[in-house]
Amino acid sequence: MEKLISELKRTDSNIPYVEVKHNNIKFNFVVDSGCTISCIDENILDLLLHTDTGEKSEGVLFANGDESKQTKIIEMSFEIGNKEFVEKFNAVDFYNMTKQVKDNFGITVRGLLGSEFLYNNKLILDFDESTIKYKDNNQLELDL
Repeated sequence: MEKLISELKRTDSNIPYVEVKHNNIKFNFVVDSGCTISCIDENILDLLLHTDTGEKSEGVLFANGDESKQTKIIEMSFEIGNKEFVEKFNAVDFYNMTKQVKDNFGITVRGLLGSEFLYNNKLILDFDESTIKYKDNNQLELDL
């Protein structure tokens, strides 16, 4: 049975994003199925309860043409709707991207949830219903 996690919000140009809650703070994260990895704004790391994994990533390239030479990778837990997740994020400087998205779409973005996150958590994006769901394998579906 599919269970609703959250409604997808959309910018004026239909970029899907969700509200993420961490440490009682809410952030907007773009749901980017075209991006493999998940990223978070390194400028907010002081607000986050996270673990530095000691791993580094080389040459992260963004859709707007910005490139991050080397990024550290952090791990943190967060909630979307009523479901908790733990994810590794590439900590990158989002200053230019945040400004462009704010100027063009009126929202402040602090992270990206990439396709690996969606796949690993078996999440379902339903663009017709503007929702993000997951399959609850603990519930039985009965035809009566």
